[in-house]
Amino acid sequence: MKIIGLGILVGALAAGGIVGCSQGSGEKQLEVAAPEESVEPVTSLYETCDTDEIQPLTVLDDPRWKMYSYGCPSDRQTPTTALAYDPGVNDLEQCQLIETSWGRGHYPDANNVGFPRQEGEYRLAEGVHKVAFIPVQWPDLLGAGDPLTLAVPAAKKVDEWYSIYTRAEVSFDWQFHDTWITLPFESARYSQSEAQQNTDQWGDENVGVIDLFWSTALEAADPSVDFTGVEIVYFILPANQNVSAEFNLWPPGNGSFETDEGTINRGFTPGSYQFRQKDGLWHFWVHETLHYLRLPDLYWVDQNSVKRTEFTLPGPMQGYDMLTNQDGQSLDLNGWLMWLSGWLSDSEVYCLTPESFQSSSFEITPVSTVDNSLKSVIVKLSDNTALVIESRRKTDLETQVGNRSRDGVLVYHVDTSIGHGEGPLTLLAPHGRTLVRSQITPGSGPGPNLDAILYEGNSIEIAGYKVTVNEHKEHSDVISISRVPDFHPGSDPTYVCFTKENRDMSLDYPLSCPIVY
Repeated sequence: MKIIGLGILVGALAAGGIVGCSQGSGEKQLEVAAPEESVEPVTSLYETCDTDEIQPLTVLDDPRWKMYSYGCPSDRQTPTTALAYDPGVNDLEQCQLIETSWGRGHYPDANNVGFPRQEGEYRLAEGVHKVAFIPVQWPDLLGAGDPLTLAVPAAKKVDEWYSIYTRAEVSFDWQFHDTWITLPFESARYSQSEAQQNTDQWGDENVGVIDLFWSTALEAADPSVDFTGVEIVYFILPANQNVSAEFNLWPPGNGSFETDEGTINRGFTPGSYQFRQKDGLWHFWVHETLHYLRLPDLYWVDQNSVKRTEFTLPGPMQGYDMLTNQDGQSLDLNGWLMWLSGWLSDSEVYCLTPESFQSSSFEITPVSTVDNSLKSVIVKLSDNTALVIESRRKTDLETQVGNRSRDGVLVYHVDTSIGHGEGPLTLLAPHGRTLVRSQITPGSGPGPNLDAILYEGNSIEIAGYKVTVNEHKEHSDVISISRVPDFHPGSDPTYVCFTKENRDMSLDYPLSCPIVY
């Protein structure tokens, strides 16, 4: 048999050297070179790590990016006592922000950020989906080695990720073809540049080469692959090829393709710029398949890949979410989109509104914890905006080392008047925080990320509310949310964030965050 089930192989195959991938329609890996005048590696920048006060970073790692080095894994401060637990009524409907973005208004089936949840015919439903993995090669560019040493460990990670973040609402039935299938034409016939894919994705030339690939690849595979019940096809190309950027199918934009057993209109073929990060193939599959569930890109699409201008950040959630940077330091999915998708139970979300707000403490557990405990506290600010506070912990699925600790509390701003690819979710960091390199070694890692995790004793004030981390526990965080006395609307922000208005690091800006209340 050429088609092999995942369950048979997981125990039998050892994970080989998996070649990594960066963004498909997702954001390209942000690479940051070392400064021209390199900074000597420093093992310890401070005498002590945690102090009573915020400890500003003072060692400039890369002046072009306004990015700082750090020697401490956290910036813990002396915590205050948590408020009493007295949150009032949890009216979740009040926090179901209606999406009014331009894209949602013009394309009803678009990837969505706000309510109501996308339920169009092109949204992949919850349930078990049959996936066929098929390795293909060209007559003049052959694949090397056993493709299953690449595919099976990656599929196992995909299964684990979806089990956690969709609460097993979405899962996959894998079938693996174990030998390379040869395409009918030499590689030059399939040439597709990264610029072509990312600047003219829906142009006739790009769509034509995608159609050529899928029609000939499925025709070549049909005699030896049974496509009965297959909903998604994951083709893989020879590693280190520069023929293709990515040959992905996005219904209804791309066509449908027939096999002997049925129609295929969903599938991915990672290309040249997805083969960089070790163990990264599964990141690509997770990120792109989330778009079939109609979840949005959280980076700025006008800064994707070759479109990115120099020293401009790629997205407002850079490094902290699977849908903003799939090769970033955190591979979590944020609680807002988990709730929007129906994957969090009512007990995992608490809604606070201006009308019924009461100061209170909450104990929140990480979004990656699969149980019914509280994960996200939402503070509604307007009909289209809210704060979301949630707990994060480094998970077993994340492999990067040497980073600033990601164990703590994350606060971000949601704006449902901004849609897919426009930066609808924005990280907020405490006053005085900066961009930091996500790995300590200069010149390595995906580049600058906002130092956004709130550690014990840290706080943020925004829109007249104060969020404080009172206690950091092994598997949870205790926070307090209160009103700010004498809050003056329109005051300059004391918090830090990056939006389209201040994302270019080559410029100076008057405010630490353009989001002002």
